[in-house]
Formats: sequence, structure tokens, C-alpha cells
Amino acid sequence: GLYGDCAIERKWHHHYTQKEILQLLERDFQILEFKKFSLFCPILLLLKGFWEKVFARSNKLINKIVLVDHSIEAGNWSYTFFVKAKKRS
Repeated sequence: GLYGDCAIERKWHHHYTQKEILQLLERDFQILEFKKFSLFCPILLLLKGFWEKVFARSNKLINKIVLVDHSIEAGNWSYTFFVKAKKRS
């Protein structure tokens, strides 16, 4: 099993804040874009996993809802984010 941020010294998974991510990147990268999305991700992934475990197959409707959720910008309520950055020269 993997722990933390995949570094052996971490004992648990760490949810980074926007501030922490920006601090890690700001020295070497110019941040071009920071987006937060997936408001219902934890609930939907539990539902998806339950369905697949019980019925041994995926559900097209649940998969579509997950994709729609990934398109919802949710600000500070979001579960997922991406950063678009350019390496400084």
C-alpha cells in the first residue's frame, strides 16, 4: 500500500491546500491557471465503487454523472483541482 504523498516518511494521505500547492510551485513555475472542481466526487466515487462491487460491472449513468461533476467549478467546496504552470527559465 501507498501512504501519504507516496513518500515513505509520510504515514497518511495529505490533502494539500491551494496555498500549499502554490508555495511548492511558485519558485520554479509561473502559475497560469488554478481550477477547482468536482463538488460531489467523494459521494459519487463511493456510489460507483459500491455499484461495481455489487453488480460486477460499471453503470453508464453513474459514469456520466461523475464526468458532469468533474466539469462543475466548485471553488472552496471542490474536491479536486488542477494547476496549469510554466517552468521559469
